[in-house]
Amino acid sequence: MFSKDWCFDYSTAVWNPQAEEILWQPKLQEDKVSQTGGNNVRYARGLKGKLVKQFCDLLQEKLPYCNIRYAF
Repeated sequence: MFSKDWCFDYSTAVWNPQAEEILWQPKLQEDKVSQTGGNNVRYARGLKGKLVKQFCDLLQEKLPYCNIRYAF
């Protein structure tokens, strides 16, 4: 997940503050500098892949007829 500093401030002020509490997980995230020099936050390296695999495995078990085309 990528989130710019201003996105966090905007989300907590305008959107749903409870959603930000779920999405904003510093223990699971790390800072990243984008190619254009912006400060971003993303899930710690390797974590997202593990979570996507868990989800895909669970989906295959529970809904084998439901295919995933993308995961990003």
